[in-house]
Formats: sequence, structure tokens, C-alpha cells
Amino acid sequence: IKVMPSFVVGSDTEDETIFEKTATFIKDNNLVYPMINILTPLPGTKLYTRLENEGRILHKNWTKYDFESVCFKPKQMSAKTLEDGRRWIFREIYSLENTQSRYDNFMTKKEVNEVTGFEDAFGKMKMTDKFFMAILVLKILSKVNTEQRKYFIDVIRNYLKGNETNFGNSFSIMSFNDYAYNIPLSEN
Repeated sequence: IKVMPSFVVGSDTEDETIFEKTATFIKDNNLVYPMINILTPLPGTKLYTRLENEGRILHKNWTKYDFESVCFKPKQMSAKTLEDGRRWIFREIYSLENTQSRYDNFMTKKEVNEVTGFEDAFGKMKMTDKFFMAILVLKILSKVNTEQRKYFIDVIRNYLKGNETNFGNSFSIMSFNDYAYNIPLSEN
């Protein structure tokens, strides 16, 4: 079973060292697709009531209560530090190299086999279907950044050489990498 853990940063007991500690924990435990959320005091919760009573609610723009934006004053860091720290964790753990490494370590250490069916289906495709698949891959390659393009070309090369390749995982890695590098900058 691949675990997709969700971490929350920004509690009152955490300072800015939490970002590196979280990234290290994720890498050390081969957590392939973790999510990193910002503590969000949702209206109607005890957390919201406590922070409002302490005067720490920054705004009531409910569209920003999205687990990605800071809507309260953290106790041991600035709101900007919290948002920037979350962004740093994402970029650190979702570099193409780090994500692929965690995936490979997970597959090796856990002694699991992942079967997606794509590779078998590709082998059974008609030539016209393979042609359209090639056009789709070219379209994808035209939309990604240089690092992602190089990564995916290496995946294709390994596949053509007969090395084990999981295309579904490769696409997931690229999409998480893209998200990590396109998190909007803080408005704080």
C-alpha cells in the first residue's frame, strides 16, 4: 500500500525548524506523495474560536481558508515564513530526483510490485494507436519545463532499452513537481 500522508504545519509549538524536519522525515521514510497543509482555523471549530479570542485571525476572506494560505498569526514565526516554508518543503520533496528516489526506494524496500496495466496495454496497441500516443507524448513534452522534459525523455529511453518503467508514476511525479514549483507567492 502506498501511503499518501498529509502533514499540517503552523501549530503553536512549531518554529521554522519544522520545515526541514518535515522534509527529512518524508525522505527518510520514502513517503512518495505526501501533502503539506497549513494549519487552517475553520469557522465553527474550537481552533478558530481560540485564535479569534486571542486576536490572531488575520482576515475573514473565506476563499483563503484553503489549507494553502495563512489566515491567522502563527505563534513562533511570521505568516510569510509559514507560507514560504510550506513552499520550500514542496520544492524540496517534489524535485524530480527526490520523488523518483523515494518511489524507487519504496518499491525496493517494501518488496512490492506495482502493476498499472499501461505497459501491457501499450504492447498490444495497434500501430495507429501508438502513433496517436506518440503525438500525445509530444504534446505533453511541449507543455512541461526543461527539467521535466529531460526527466520524461529519460523515462522513455529506459523503457525503449527494456528497463522497467512505470509511466503512470512518471506522470504523477511530473505533476507534483509542477505543482511544487508553481505555488503562488505569499501576499503577506
